[in-house]
Amino acid sequence: RTRNNKGQERKRSFSKDALKVIIVSSAVTLFSLLFGLSTQPIFCGMCHNNEYRAMQKSNHREVRCKYCHQKPGFFGMISQNNAVVAMVTSYPLRLFNNKPVTTNVDNKACLRCHSDILSRLVKREGIQMSHTQPNEKGYRCSDCHGGVAHEKVVPILRKYSMGTCLNCHTGDQSQKCETCHVEEPAREHRTADSAWHVTHGKNWRKLHGMGNLNTCVACHVSSNFCRRCHKGEIPHPASWLNIHGGDAKTDRKSCNVCHMQNFCSSCHGLEMPHPKSFLPNHSSIVEKQGRKICERCHRPESCNICHIRHVHPGVEQDKIKELRRRFGLD
Repeated sequence: RTRNNKGQERKRSFSKDALKVIIVSSAVTLFSLLFGLSTQPIFCGMCHNNEYRAMQKSNHREVRCKYCHQKPGFFGMISQNNAVVAMVTSYPLRLFNNKPVTTNVDNKACLRCHSDILSRLVKREGIQMSHTQPNEKGYRCSDCHGGVAHEKVVPILRKYSMGTCLNCHTGDQSQKCETCHVEEPAREHRTADSAWHVTHGKNWRKLHGMGNLNTCVACHVSSNFCRRCHKGEIPHPASWLNIHGGDAKTDRKSCNVCHMQNFCSSCHGLEMPHPKSFLPNHSSIVEKQGRKICERCHRPESCNICHIRHVHPGVEQDKIKELRRRFGLD
């Protein structure tokens, strides 16, 4: 009986060890299989069908997905493989939500194949440029080439535009357009639609103020260029908020060329300029909204001009007229 018990125990121990070996071997085999398959675009296309089909029509059809979606280095490889395993195992459980795949492609991934782009001028679709400076400034390749491999299915199709260039070309660079624009591009190769296209389109007179006014000087170098239509310095200087009230009182129409009537109230929180009924009734506004709304423009001690001690209700009309004259409300 003792021998039989020992034999049975050995069998059970052997069975447990064998089961462990089988489980570990299966896990290693599955991981190796997934690792091998995950490098193939067709494997990713089983779930990401739209991205796969778009890639097959692109110039990157021979490039494996991981070369762009995997971060550089050993840990990048481990992280990518873990992500693939998580996606594959969750798909049968319907935990995979099939949202568009997004990734911040590292410039190093692009430079694996396009390393020469930093040492030469690139001329394409009518534009000539050096990529060295944008790379040194920290721009990603995908900031201008966001649709590489999946152009029509990416959530946000980022392309280069004049507005992008003007982030750096602020007037200190060459003033000659032909330095970069070496020829007229075909219509389908024009840069991406952007704010610059809107502000320079057929309705530019009404829409040009919607863009970044600080970039205007890149092309419109004359200090008087804007003043041909606008009164005052455009773009407004940093001190403008503190001094604009005087100009608004003397020439409100010049403000309305760019700003709608409700533009003032978006900051002031009140009808501006103050209506004639404001002075006799302003105490109710202060009571309702507090003094801070007044102090956006007025210094706290300005109240003391009238309220040295206290002003009782029923101020005489001639006194109100005098106060309106002093405050420039007429």
